[in-house]
Amino acid sequence: MKWFISIIFILSVFHFDLSSSQFSYRLPNNTKPEAYNIYLSFDDFADDKLIFNGEVDIKIKVLEESKSIILHEKVYNLFVNLTDENNSVIKTEIDYDSLHDFLIINLQNNETLKKNSYVNLKIGFVGKIRDDRQGLYRESYLDENLKTRYFLATHLQPTYARYVFPCYDEPKFKATFTLTVRHSNDYHAISNMDSASPPVVLPNNQVIKTFEKTPSMSTYVFALFISDFEAIEKIENGTIFRVFAREDQVNNTEFAIDTAIKALRHFEKEYDVVYGNNKLDQVSVPNLKSLGMENNFIIFNNDDIMFYEVGKTTNTYKEFTSQIVTHEVCHQFFGNQQTYEWWSYLWVAEGFCRYFEYHMTDKFYPEMRLKERFVVENVHTIFHLDSLNSRTVTSYVESPEEIKSVFDWISYTKAASIIKMFSHAFTEEKFNNALKNYLKTENGVVTSKDLYNALQTELPDVNIAEIFGSWELQSGFPVLFVERSYNNYRVRFSQKAFTNNFDKTSSQLWHIPITYSTPNGTISNFWINKKNQIEIPMDDLSSKQYLLVNVDQTGYYRVNYDDANWMLLAKELNSENFENFSPNTRAMLIDDAGTFSKELNIKITLFLELIKYLENEIDLIPWIVAERHLKGLRTLLLESDVFEAFNKFLQTLVTKSYSATKIEDETSLKHDEVHMSVIAINLACKAHLLDCLSQTRQIYEKIISDEEYSISVNFKETILCNGVINGNQTDFDFLWRLFETSNNKVEKVEIINAISCMEDENILMDFIKKYKELDDLYWKSIIKAFYERKTTGLKVLKNFLKEESAEFKKFILDGNHEAFLTKILREIAYATTTMDHYYELQTLMEIYNSSDNENVTISTIVNKNFKLLTRNVPEIKYFLRHYSNSGSKFDLSWMILVISWLIQYLVKI
Repeated sequence: MKWFISIIFILSVFHFDLSSSQFSYRLPNNTKPEAYNIYLSFDDFADDKLIFNGEVDIKIKVLEESKSIILHEKVYNLFVNLTDENNSVIKTEIDYDSLHDFLIINLQNNETLKKNSYVNLKIGFVGKIRDDRQGLYRESYLDENLKTRYFLATHLQPTYARYVFPCYDEPKFKATFTLTVRHSNDYHAISNMDSASPPVVLPNNQVIKTFEKTPSMSTYVFALFISDFEAIEKIENGTIFRVFAREDQVNNTEFAIDTAIKALRHFEKEYDVVYGNNKLDQVSVPNLKSLGMENNFIIFNNDDIMFYEVGKTTNTYKEFTSQIVTHEVCHQFFGNQQTYEWWSYLWVAEGFCRYFEYHMTDKFYPEMRLKERFVVENVHTIFHLDSLNSRTVTSYVESPEEIKSVFDWISYTKAASIIKMFSHAFTEEKFNNALKNYLKTENGVVTSKDLYNALQTELPDVNIAEIFGSWELQSGFPVLFVERSYNNYRVRFSQKAFTNNFDKTSSQLWHIPITYSTPNGTISNFWINKKNQIEIPMDDLSSKQYLLVNVDQTGYYRVNYDDANWMLLAKELNSENFENFSPNTRAMLIDDAGTFSKELNIKITLFLELIKYLENEIDLIPWIVAERHLKGLRTLLLESDVFEAFNKFLQTLVTKSYSATKIEDETSLKHDEVHMSVIAINLACKAHLLDCLSQTRQIYEKIISDEEYSISVNFKETILCNGVINGNQTDFDFLWRLFETSNNKVEKVEIINAISCMEDENILMDFIKKYKELDDLYWKSIIKAFYERKTTGLKVLKNFLKEESAEFKKFILDGNHEAFLTKILREIAYATTTMDHYYELQTLMEIYNSSDNENVTISTIVNKNFKLLTRNVPEIKYFLRHYSNSGSKFDLSWMILVISWLIQYLVKI
């Protein structure tokens, strides 16, 4: 192919900018690509010559009689040549629409392209090698000798393929790709396919390599990686599994390979799909823009989560590795093989792969308990983000900026939560059968309707579009109200949209799958079919027995009960039979009761009565949720006169679980028990349990005084943090030396988190002032650690923001970190519970020119805190006084229960 030597020839094609709002951002449907032949040529990119030359030859099918061809382009054209099926030149004029990134090729002499004909479009161009980890970019890393090494990589999702070569840069325009690349022989290139033939060595230390033709695929999963990385591989059942990584770490990627093998085989077996290649590559990319990128047949993963060494990598990061690898392998089928027609339907890929990163990974690493943790790490998380001002799951977008906006919690976490709900409601067998059919959709381009059609085939008596659509096309989620009539054994179920805004209402309704259980062993299922309410008899349920709804939290909704039933549930939890409720059900009750108490829907005393049972809880799943709520409540009460009493209550709750920790004997703990131990230690020390503070300090002192002594990496951050709570300058100097000598980003962040636990204000102020010396990751980690601690760290952060405002404000603006500044002010607002602190926050908002909208948001957060304090502090004070003085822990419970029953009898439903 022709090699373009000089960029002077850019002037050989004139671009007339036709930017206008008359065009949609979407390409017209009059033509489509069938095949790309791409040639890219690079000089030695280590020399800062950050341009590349290229040529693309696109075979195009004409779908409608046309006088023009429009495609995307963000490179510099050298020439454009259009020929017909007979290789005759078609005369054209070239226009350019910079607003929509359109290259517009108009036919001259009133010529027309005939329907169903084919043309070839050849474009020569020069492109820019970027430095922002998007498009085709250069990045670097330090090798084990601290020498800077460079590599080239692509990151094309969602709309960056047009920066590498002119193309139809929309997911539905799938085509084959044949790539030829020229580069320095000091590196090697890898792409979606393996090399078609041995590389051709050229003079001047250059090499040309051509890759095999890909199957039909979208532009955003095209990939190229040029580096000096090494590879390890395994061959399993005829498929080559490889990982490419920097030389000093490549041998630590075996776990990632093994996980990819397990994931791929499980998908093939369970969903009757055939993987489309004889190789699956993973590349461990330093500083990747995201955790992973699902390029077809060549997955890019962030190297922070790709390396696993026994004894050096925490269980948490082992879990991350397994989840991210499974997620990206999932995309080989959900996303690459069956591709969303437009970005509005991103969730049919990301939602399923978020779901499978838990539910599929759980099948081959059951000790991680990921299937159970899905609820507490996803459903509960998105509940706190998904309110009436959120968007619908399918939301129409057009511009590149709008497209970026759908890569959010809704497309990933909410979609996955809805998928989980319907997998249970429709039964896993029928749901999986539907997915088998869905993955066989003929043209490989899908919308939610294709998913509906596959489900409808399995469930002919169910209106899938109406049921599923009530969740796809409405924002937010419902609260199910369960009100019992204890005198006539009937139960009323009603629904309304959840809102975390006291003054907001909605008329939205959903089709809700209901599951419920009783102490009699009854487990039943039914639907509320988009009705305000229904009433059903429960003749076998006595007034002294609880009713539990949404068993195991399979449904994406919250449940609120009348006070009497809440107390019956609390009584069951506080009995020796609490394990009759599954860990997920116990977690659900904690999260629902805790949330409703914060939204002023139930009394805080009901929540406190319920969580008393934690005195006997040692399971990880409920404690993950309990930790969030207890920390939040502790922060709210920090400046109140009930704080010390609440701390003692927290000590009581955590004592048993803390006693089960075995910090210096980790080998006797199961995988999930290690995680549980970390939660228990952090909560116990936060509650100032003396045994915890003493033990962690003793172990910390062993670490600094005995070079032979080692602590499990799973407990290291926890011990360092809690061991230096009352630490001094010597402790800081020790930790800072650890930070400076570490080459591991994860470890460096852990050390930052540990230092932030110190309560010496002078040390912390000196620490935060180091921000200018540090990379973005680390100075942001310092500030994040400070505001998350809520106590001394937060106080120092506010003083820093005020005292250093001139320099820090300039630093923020120069680095375009305004969004992070907004995050800082909001986090301060969440911890603002007195008027004095509110005045301090208002001063900071003025100093940093907070916008009017943001001022309203922050004021709303603070006012909510004040409302909660006004209502809840007297009730908490009464509860804690009774709790500490009462010989019978459930006297108050029964008093509330009796009153609730009387009210129910007097006011009939």
